Amino acid sequence: MSNIATDKNKIRLQKSLIDLETWCNTWRVKLNAAKSQLILFNRDRDNSKFSLTLFGNIIKPQKTATLLGFDFDQHMTLKNQISKIQKKVLTRINLLKMLRGRTWGANTHTLLNLYKSYIRPVIEYGSVLTADVSKSNMNKLQILQNKALRVITQRPYDTPIKELQELCNIQMIKDRLIQLKSNSLQRFGNSELMQELVSQNPHFNFPDISS
Repeated sequence: MSNIATDKNKIRLQKSLIDLETWCNTWRVKLNAAKSQLILFNRDRDNSKFSLTLFGNIIKPQKTATLLGFDFDQHMTLKNQISKIQKKVLTRINLLKMLRGRTWGANTHTLLNLYKSYIRPVIEYGSVLTADVSKSNMNKLQILQNKALRVITQRPYDTPIKELQELCNIQMIKDRLIQLKSNSLQRFGNSELMQELVSQNPHFNFPDISS
């Protein structure tokens, strides 16, 4: 992105923030400007001079930002988000082991339902973005599911993953995330808000999810 384009974007963003301030003042809505985050998605640029102002607070670019519990980084590698998922899921898999026990505990059906309702949703969160992570990061997510399936089925460690997935009727994580992403985009595309945006912006191209 050229410096001219950067300056134009800064002007447009600042104008939007001024409009937001006006709206808040009109309707007596209070915002905690100090908690506002600014992140620029680009490649190896010096963003130190780029800043915005909201209610007198200077907002400077950060390398990472969190929105609704999802961690973004300026290069969109989602590395921090994947690490967060790993830690949370491994903790829950340990709980799965405790519930399974060795000579007693929950049966396979119960453990599988627990995985689907308590553990897999953590992996699925933000699927619109995580469906497109790098191969190495996707492999990390798949390994988490593999660990859970081994605990659930109690099959020998050398049992092929494909066999465990067929036994539990579970998709590969990548296939699952792609399916969820497609479903989400379909819902977004059919929403009244999206239809209004498209009607107001005839050049807007919504992602093709037919394939």
